[in-house]
Amino acid sequence: MILNLGIGLITPPVGAPLFIGSVISGMRIEDLSRAMILFYGVMLIVLGIITYVPDVVMYLPDLMMPLNK
Repeated sequence: MILNLGIGLITPPVGAPLFIGSVISGMRIEDLSRAMILFYGVMLIVLGIITYVPDVVMYLPDLMMPLNK
């Protein structure tokens, strides 16, 4: 959920951090968004993995609290 909210926060049109980064760097929003496309893609791939392969995120909790079978 946190990753999903983070993706929504940094992508336009909501993208408050994107607008702040634009003001600080002096770049236009369009140029900054275009430069971030690779990061958006990686985040979407990671979101798909943790959504559809639950063993990835449940590995550590399963080690700490194994189920008695």
